[in-house]
Amino acid sequence: MTILGLGIPLKNCVTRLDHPLERHPVAFYVNGATGIYDGPIQEALAAGVSLFEIFNEPNIVEGGLSTMWVTPGEFCAFCALLMDTLKAYYPKAQLLTPAMSPQSNTQEWWNAMQTAGLFVRGAGIAAHSYWINRAGMDAAGDGRHYRGLLPYLVPGKKIWITEASNKGTLDSDDEKARQYVDYARTLESQIAVVDFFCLSSSNVGDGELFNSRRETWVRPGALKDSISVIPGIIGARQK
Repeated sequence: MTILGLGIPLKNCVTRLDHPLERHPVAFYVNGATGIYDGPIQEALAAGVSLFEIFNEPNIVEGGLSTMWVTPGEFCAFCALLMDTLKAYYPKAQLLTPAMSPQSNTQEWWNAMQTAGLFVRGAGIAAHSYWINRAGMDAAGDGRHYRGLLPYLVPGKKIWITEASNKGTLDSDDEKARQYVDYARTLESQIAVVDFFCLSSSNVGDGELFNSRRETWVRPGALKDSISVIPGIIGARQK
C-alpha cells in the first residue's frame, strides 16, 4: 500500500525470491501451498506485481556458492527445475534469470546458464553493475558489466539491471546522483530498466557498510533519517 500511495506502478516492481543458505529439494521452495516461495508469490501477484528475480548472485559464497551448490552446472540444473516448477504453479509470473555478482567467474556462469537453457526459460535476464567513480561507470567490467549479456539475448527479451550503484567513497552525493542520471540516459535499447541500489538500509550488518560508503539515498540518524541530495537531483532531471 505504501508503494501504491507513492504513485509507483506495481507492474514495474520486481520481487526477488531469495533462499536460506542450505540445501533443500525444490518442493521446499514451491508446492502451490506451503513452500517458502508460495506466500510471497501469491501476495505479489495479487497486488499486481508480475516480475520475479530468482536468487541473488549465486556465483559468490554469500549467494549460495559452496553451501547451496558447488559448481555452475549444479546450480543451473537446480535453477532450471525450480523455474519449471514455478511456471507450472504460477503461469502469470514472469521470471528473470538470476543476476551474477561481477566477478572473474561470471563468464563461466553465464556460459553454463546458456547451456542449461536458463536464458530461454526466463522472461528476461537480470544483471548487477557497480562502479567506484565516473570512469568506472562506463567501464566494461564495472558499470557496463551487463554488456557481457548482450550476446545471450534472443528476440523479444531484454536485460533488467536490478542493482546498480556507485559503491565508492570518493565521489560526493551530488556527483553520484548525476552519474545515476547519465547512466540511465545512456543505457542501450536492450535494457528494460535499471533499479539503483539502494534507497535505504539500517545500520545493522551489511547496511552499515552501504551507509558508510553512501550507496544509500536515505540514511539513518540518531533522531531521524537524513535524506541525501541524490533523490532530489534524480527527481529534477530533464526527462
